[in-house]
Amino acid sequence: MYIFCMDINRRELLIGGVGLVGGGFVGGYGISKLGNGESDSVEEEVSFGLSKSPVIGSDDAPVKLLYWVDFQCPFCYRFSQNQFNLIYDEFISSGEVQLVLKPLTIFGEDSFRSAVSMHCVNSVSDGSAVLEWYKELHELYNESSGRNTGWAEYNVLVDEAGAFDSVSVSELSSCIEDSEYNSQIRDEYETGKGLGLRGTPFFALFNSSDPSDYETISGVQQYSYFKSKI
Repeated sequence: MYIFCMDINRRELLIGGVGLVGGGFVGGYGISKLGNGESDSVEEEVSFGLSKSPVIGSDDAPVKLLYWVDFQCPFCYRFSQNQFNLIYDEFISSGEVQLVLKPLTIFGEDSFRSAVSMHCVNSVSDGSAVLEWYKELHELYNESSGRNTGWAEYNVLVDEAGAFDSVSVSELSSCIEDSEYNSQIRDEYETGKGLGLRGTPFFALFNSSDPSDYETISGVQQYSYFKSKI
């Protein structure tokens, strides 16, 4: 069975300390696709915000792989250590696929802080540090003693990201303090829900020439499955 982290229709989504929905847990697997009758509205939602999101890979890549991720989700960590590396080596580094990150805040304060830091590192580095920070956030969580133990306190994240040449500590701190990405995180959660998002990891895959022709992928699927869809 391919597992994802949480049924977010029953779990609290935290945006700046404010919960949006109520709690629970479920495991699941598989792939889902909305009917053709909803494709027009979905095309608008999927297209909206791509330029604002942290990305890994070329903007000219013909295939976009949108990825809703919570950095405290162990299955997202598993993806980062396995399938992501294979996808990166074969498709992202060659310019065929661009991974578009949609950080979520399902599991609490450290999820929220890590999501905000992902957006801010993207902003202050002009995208050049996104790959490194994506990997670093997963490692920081994996090396911690568990969820919401302070591994993603802002002073910790600023110290870690500030070690990157392309990241200004002062600019990163200012970005985090401004809380300008709260509404974007909320909007991307709603976009994901419109596509069938129930937990993380969750993906939407489409050709940039026709976003209406998309597929969604739920859970930690084998690399061969991703490859067959790309």
